[in-house]
Amino acid sequence: MARLDPGLTAYILESVGGDAFESFGQALLSHVLGIDFEATGGMHDGGQDGFIRPISGKPAHYVQISVRADSKQKIRQTIARLKETDRNPENLTYLTNRQIPQKDLLESSLEKETGVSVRVLDKRWISLQTQTDDVAGTIFADSFARIVESATTLKNHVSDVYSPNERMSVMSYMEVHAASEPDESDLLPLAVDSAIYMALAGTDPDEGIFKSEAEIIEFVEDKFPAVKKRKDLALGDRIKRLSSKQGTPRIRHHRKENGYCLPFDVRSEFSEHGQAVRQAEVSFWDSMRTRLTDSGVPEKWIDVALDACRHAIEKTFEKQGLNFLASIKGASINDEIKTHEYIDEKLGRIDSEDDRYVVMRACQNSIRHAFYSPNEFEIEHAFRLFKAFSIEFAIKGDARVASYFSKLIKKLRLYVGTDVIVRALSEVCAHPVGRATQNALKMLSRAGAKLYLTEYVLEEVWHHIHSTDLEFKNFYAPWEKRAALIEVQNSDKILIRAYFYGRLEPEYHEKSPSNWDQFLSYFGDSSWFRDKSGMDSFGAFLRRKFGLAFVSKEEIRRAVDESEAGQLEKELEEEKKDARLAWNDAYLSLYVRQQRRSTGDVGGDGIYGFANWWLTEEYKVVEALKKVGVRRQLTMHPQFLMNLFAASPGLSKVAKDYQGIFPTHFGLRISSRVPIQTMHQFLESVKDAAEAEEAKADAYIRHQANRYLNTNYQL
Repeated sequence: MARLDPGLTAYILESVGGDAFESFGQALLSHVLGIDFEATGGMHDGGQDGFIRPISGKPAHYVQISVRADSKQKIRQTIARLKETDRNPENLTYLTNRQIPQKDLLESSLEKETGVSVRVLDKRWISLQTQTDDVAGTIFADSFARIVESATTLKNHVSDVYSPNERMSVMSYMEVHAASEPDESDLLPLAVDSAIYMALAGTDPDEGIFKSEAEIIEFVEDKFPAVKKRKDLALGDRIKRLSSKQGTPRIRHHRKENGYCLPFDVRSEFSEHGQAVRQAEVSFWDSMRTRLTDSGVPEKWIDVALDACRHAIEKTFEKQGLNFLASIKGASINDEIKTHEYIDEKLGRIDSEDDRYVVMRACQNSIRHAFYSPNEFEIEHAFRLFKAFSIEFAIKGDARVASYFSKLIKKLRLYVGTDVIVRALSEVCAHPVGRATQNALKMLSRAGAKLYLTEYVLEEVWHHIHSTDLEFKNFYAPWEKRAALIEVQNSDKILIRAYFYGRLEPEYHEKSPSNWDQFLSYFGDSSWFRDKSGMDSFGAFLRRKFGLAFVSKEEIRRAVDESEAGQLEKELEEEKKDARLAWNDAYLSLYVRQQRRSTGDVGGDGIYGFANWWLTEEYKVVEALKKVGVRRQLTMHPQFLMNLFAASPGLSKVAKDYQGIFPTHFGLRISSRVPIQTMHQFLESVKDAAEAEEAKADAYIRHQANRYLNTNYQL
């Protein structure tokens, strides 16, 4: 097989999540260590992801696979956990996606400390294996097949991501300049002009401090390399334009010195706005500090917790930006964003497992509350962060998409997916600012886009709520009065989590249902979801609630070739595990393609030139479509449309009108959840607990939560 570029291998390893890396690591070590290696994993693995099966007796050689940044602490904890669970580790192989400097010293130090021989296999070792071993290279390529091609496309575009301070500076200058250019619809000129002002920061004619044209151009090209590809954007002409501009902000050219500078009033205007931006950021982090303190973080760990939140929030917005960039480039890295993993990367300094647990929970809750029930400081800073990343990655991809999107939006025909509608319904208890999906649909509709509900999607949403209702009755209703949030947030059903968040945290929600039926009544009537006769009434509710036009199954089937749909269904069935869902996705995606053909929708300006889209977070269907010869992307993530709203100068008025409730986050995994089968084991074990005496029932539920859900109740 062809060798993967070592830089590309490193890039993928740095960006991959914990679950994906664990699966890859187990496959790689099965090859390297041979048939005696047995993979384990899950919440009850006793601190290991595998072991070497001995010829006789108990295993003594264990394997741990991790993406955590604090490798030394993780290895200590793994060995301690193995000993706690009556295992006798003599050897530990530790596989990580991180590069570990001075591995030999780390291994020696840990062996002296723990009495266990430790072998560390890091990013450099993995890269070497993929370069020298064809089987290892194939395992890597197969494990990350969906992102290898995309990563190849993106690698050259993400090497120069701005620092947080630099990003806020760019935004500060752009906000001032954009206000003076309300008719500018092209994003890159606005960004370039703002960079020209930034280049002149610190100039002062009274002190004889100027910048030459060459110095300004060098600065601008460094900040926005994309300008080099725009022949119509001559930087010398942009500089001259700003020096002859009427009103503010403007720059001045001093002929004698042949240099440029900012006048005093312009320096003052930028300085005052910059201070306001910084103050908003400070207020945001002051608010987060208060949230962490109120969540019980010990004073000695407050700064660590704050650093973990800062890292997690920045990485979350950056990952959203990378997914947006991927879509511009026609790539498909749309992985779920696991904010909890970013938090975990920064908690290595906490040596106490109990303290680490408390801090992790506090960080998760503080970020969730800041996103879904924020105060005014958190709203302002989150919107600015989202806008900054949207602009940054739009420019890295193709700044023109923001310009022609503002012209295209009134022609958009969006067929809303099941996942998007279910997520919108899950926001029913949240304050208006926390309803990201609902607000996104409202913004799109107000801007002129047409939204459609197909009969296939209506049936899927109804069945989803119906099955969720059955699961709630069978597994949650018997003990819900004794349930704690830490337990029920492990549910894989988003509506069950939404119900418990609303009921158990009324102070953070606009609505707080007193029972499950009341929660379902927020969608119309709970009886609708217990008999199929309620489906039509539910469909009418959805159409009114979200302004959706209806498309029947008959219309879709008339437009789509059944044999082609059958081919696609076969590709999807393995992923969907349900033939009905696979058929639905096949028909819907091919219907979108047919609508493009019948309306002359040819996408002349790249993928964002198309008007017809399936609005969904689904990405597996994209790979299936490629296998049956459909090369054009048919799905659109709602987040990407919000990125374009934030980045498009032509839509600034709509974005500003919605600034207080602008959607800045989509489908984040802020809290980790146990595997579905583990949660079901827990639910089976506690569903009869309600019949016991109260104190006994509570103690039993907490005991089972510790056993299955990795909670930390002190019993």
